[in-house]
Amino acid sequence: MKILVDECLAPSWPEFLIEAGIEAVYWIGIGNRGDDDLKILEWAEANDHVILTRDLDFSSLLAWHGQTKPSVIQLRTGDSL
Repeated sequence: MKILVDECLAPSWPEFLIEAGIEAVYWIGIGNRGDDDLKILEWAEANDHVILTRDLDFSSLLAWHGQTKPSVIQLRTGDSL
């Protein structure tokens, strides 16, 4: 599994995931802060990554566009890393 960590999470998340043996990248290393969620979704789908986020918009965008990928993991707790 490859994880794309959304910018709304701390930049320590990718490092934490990599140390756990999971391939992970931080959006700020790929795109720009404040990029549109649709751009992030498209990148994740094209590059076969799962999005890790606290943002509720990604699930809505998937439903609105009738898409089933990429998968989205939503954290509903504080940003503890």
